[in-house]
Amino acid sequence: MTRSILYVAVVFLLATAGLGAKREWTKLEHCQLIPNPANDGDSFHVRANEKEYIFRLYLVDAPETDAANPARLIEQAKYFEISVPQVIEVGEAAKAFAGEKLAEPFTVFTRMANAMGRSNIERFYAFVQTKDGDLGEQLIANGLARIHGTSATPPGASSSAAERQRLKQLEDEAKRRKVGAWGMSGQPLNVASATHAAVF
Repeated sequence: MTRSILYVAVVFLLATAGLGAKREWTKLEHCQLIPNPANDGDSFHVRANEKEYIFRLYLVDAPETDAANPARLIEQAKYFEISVPQVIEVGEAAKAFAGEKLAEPFTVFTRMANAMGRSNIERFYAFVQTKDGDLGEQLIANGLARIHGTSATPPGASSSAAERQRLKQLEDEAKRRKVGAWGMSGQPLNVASATHAAVF
């Protein structure tokens, strides 16, 4: 009896030993954006190696593009100190910005961590590297997203805290320059062409 309990315990420990371990980064190169009505500033359909994925950016949250989630819109409006209709306007600008940046082949770094979503295709968290640098950083630098959401340490970075600090610096600069949502107090949307690169 004791021997079989010990056996079961050993099998359980071996089976669960890897659960807490971090998965290695998977690097998908030459990715292409797949046009889809559900694409927005921080989540999009992607083709890589002849397979379709949906990726959701780590650490950043672009405003909503419609009124399907009123609570989220109100939360985003408070963050940027703008109105709900302005949030949707910024969300549309973020979607267009991401579409422009992803028009050329790009690289995705993912651990295939489930980002949930409403599609029948699984959605995974990722860092996306365009020819101009990290897409999340570019969205923040242009006032088109907030620092929010699931954290991870980007490949080659020292920590997720260091990346959050970098995003905070980019956000502070966007506020100072009054770009994107940060410059909308009664003004038309101003999207600068800042391209802060981050090399992974």
